[in-house]
Amino acid sequence: MIFARDALAGRKALVTGGSRGIGQGIVLALAHAGAEVIFCGRDSVTGESMQAELASKGLAVQFLAADVESEAGIDALAAAAGPIDILINNVGGAHDAAAGLRPFDAIPPGDWAKTYMKCVFNAVRLIDAVLPHMRKRGWGRIINISSVAGLEPGYSPADYASAKAALNSLTLALSSSLARTGITANIVSPGPILTDALQPVIDSTAESRGWKETGEAREQRFLAEVMPLKVSRIGRPEDIGAAVAFFATPAADYITGANLRVDGGQSASI
Repeated sequence: MIFARDALAGRKALVTGGSRGIGQGIVLALAHAGAEVIFCGRDSVTGESMQAELASKGLAVQFLAADVESEAGIDALAAAAGPIDILINNVGGAHDAAAGLRPFDAIPPGDWAKTYMKCVFNAVRLIDAVLPHMRKRGWGRIINISSVAGLEPGYSPADYASAKAALNSLTLALSSSLARTGITANIVSPGPILTDALQPVIDSTAESRGWKETGEAREQRFLAEVMPLKVSRIGRPEDIGAAVAFFATPAADYITGANLRVDGGQSASI
């Protein structure tokens, strides 16, 4: 961990979707930097197990079961969490993630609305909930987790890529609205991250192509033949956690309205 244990001492953070994958990496980074971290998820068993494990290591964490894909769920989460200094909007994906890549005209209109609700409107609702306390204290961090798809749609579904682009624009507009308040708003845009969602893609590709490699060797072959990056490995949740923790610490006081790509050089955007 590159941050001092007390870099975020006295700060309270809320991470949505924090019980697995990228969210878990964010929770760990913030907690190791000294923040009191509240994280939410739908799976109580997974969340409570993670809370117990981290608490046993002396980290100040609390799990709240919550559904942040509904207005009522967001309102309940905000009320349970109380005043927040650092908000991480991590939840956000295509409404029908199981549909995979679909042509533009194969995405039902209802799915567009639901994807925007998941990626954009629900983030706005949580931002609205935490801003009064941040304004009162004259300090705050709002960090939205986007995607390189918001810059370069590539092979991502159009509804998802468009929603992430909207989240990027929203964050930039928010940073202007919060000028000189002591509250910053920034974006972290992950590229491919080795999570429970990506690993099956690698494994199914290996099986379909008859690869014999396993573990790291399989990852390297996937990089060489399927997903060429400018670095020698696929990202890990802790890579995103480190970027988020940086934006949250005083080291980033002079940064707002920025989009930090953590993508192994996958995107050519600046």
